[in-house]
Amino acid sequence: MNFFEKYTSNTIGGSSNQFIFDTEGKTFVGRVFYKIRTGGKFPYSFLFSNIIDSTYSFGEVTAKNYVCDSWELFNAKAAVVDGAFFEGYAIDTAAALMDSMTEFCDITFGGAKSKTAKPGEFFSSDEIVLDIKKGDYLCIEIAVKGREIPWHPECQLPVYCKTENGWEYNKHIPLPGMVGVNRNVSKRLVFFGDSITQGIGPGQNTYAHWSALIAENLPDEVACWNIGIGYGRANDAASCGAWMFKAKQNDYAIVCYGVNDINKGHSAEQIKKDFEIIMDKLQGAGIKVLLHTIPPYYYENGNFEKWQEVNDYIKTNLAAKADAFFDVVPYLVDPESPYGASRFGGHPNAEGSKIWADALLPVVKEFLEI
Repeated sequence: MNFFEKYTSNTIGGSSNQFIFDTEGKTFVGRVFYKIRTGGKFPYSFLFSNIIDSTYSFGEVTAKNYVCDSWELFNAKAAVVDGAFFEGYAIDTAAALMDSMTEFCDITFGGAKSKTAKPGEFFSSDEIVLDIKKGDYLCIEIAVKGREIPWHPECQLPVYCKTENGWEYNKHIPLPGMVGVNRNVSKRLVFFGDSITQGIGPGQNTYAHWSALIAENLPDEVACWNIGIGYGRANDAASCGAWMFKAKQNDYAIVCYGVNDINKGHSAEQIKKDFEIIMDKLQGAGIKVLLHTIPPYYYENGNFEKWQEVNDYIKTNLAAKADAFFDVVPYLVDPESPYGASRFGGHPNAEGSKIWADALLPVVKEFLEI
């Protein structure tokens, strides 16, 4: 689609499709807030997808490439919000401030204020011009109705729904997968991974996860898109569905997978094969790949040995095929743990994320040739 010829991401918050919900005939009105990475006055367009990117949990309801049913989107709006809006407020208590927001502009789709999201469709809004400072927030409000609407249960962004009792912290709205901005960039970088890449660990709305810290320390000429997602597996990425399609719209990819593949029962041989496919598909599309080892987590019941085997394969076979390589294990692992546990938690906290990012940043700069 020609969207990607014009727009690149202008936030590092992850907002891919993870699960579905049913409004049961009612209209849900929701808001989501994205912190803007590069400030200025630019044209914006917001990309949506009606396909689930990766398997949620064990896939009891939705799995990779699940095509959602049609649903209705209408009365979409956008507002620019001062970066201090959430200072001193937890995400849930900030709900009381929602009614103080009044400066909204309309978001349309093909000139209309409503849009029917068709099964399996990628679609984007009409262009609007917004003047947003670096570190300020973009608020997107939408109303939706339908039986199978994509949402993100593990979303780390501030998300709210309007109820009869007022605004409440509630994640049941479909999220734009890209806050697209039309500006001059020289390189497009995608962070392709699971919940650790998405941003779980340091805390909601902190932008202190490793991928956000890397993006923060790169020049504005490098556009950064975070498509990490909770429960994400290499096996899902290797299926070459909508998730891989997104990744392939970039010039460079930082790939970090494997924790969920191990813990959800994939064999070592399958995981190795999936890593190979991911690299082949990305490099075959002309994208340069920086490959990680599988991070420490807590691997029991034979998973520790599987983790060691796959990481040995990555280091001895795949690292040489990648355009760049980073072994994250020495920076996070608890050397006293018999299960490969991270000393900063399975989802690294702010301290662990900073250690990771500080060690990785020189590798990324060399990878990007900046």
